[in-house]
Amino acid sequence: MLTKYTLDSIQSGDEKEMYSTVTDAALYMATGGYLKQCNQLLTELWKYNLPHDRTTWLPDIALTVFWKAAGKYPDQVPFALPDIELIEKNMRRYVAMDRWSYKMPDREWSDLSGQDLLRKAYITAAMVKINKLPGLNLSDVIHPVSGENQEGFSRHKTG
Repeated sequence: MLTKYTLDSIQSGDEKEMYSTVTDAALYMATGGYLKQCNQLLTELWKYNLPHDRTTWLPDIALTVFWKAAGKYPDQVPFALPDIELIEKNMRRYVAMDRWSYKMPDREWSDLSGQDLLRKAYITAAMVKINKLPGLNLSDVIHPVSGENQEGFSRHKTG
């Protein structure tokens, strides 16, 4: 959004801050339906031939989707445009139920801790919610940490 803070950031003299702020402002413009003006602003920014700041990777992806959907691209873009199919695949993977990239350890609940325990809880809750664990409801697997009857965690394997 174009605010006094945005203008102060642009005028700060810090090229990286300015680059990122202008890119964000352009994305707000595109989101508001002003893709032509967004492209004009970015074209002016890119005329300075500053190194493309990779901290703008998410706005870059969003702008790529806007450009593809509208069929209107800036004359010159200082970064490689990712394939729209690859963007969709990556975004689906990003928002998927199990977004961790390593194999889930095949251990009992009581042997898990930290991220693996949280991950198994997410997977189990999702499976219970969509009835992939027949005869089991969410209250069967949720027990207070200090309560009794915690053997329910070790009885049910999720994968």
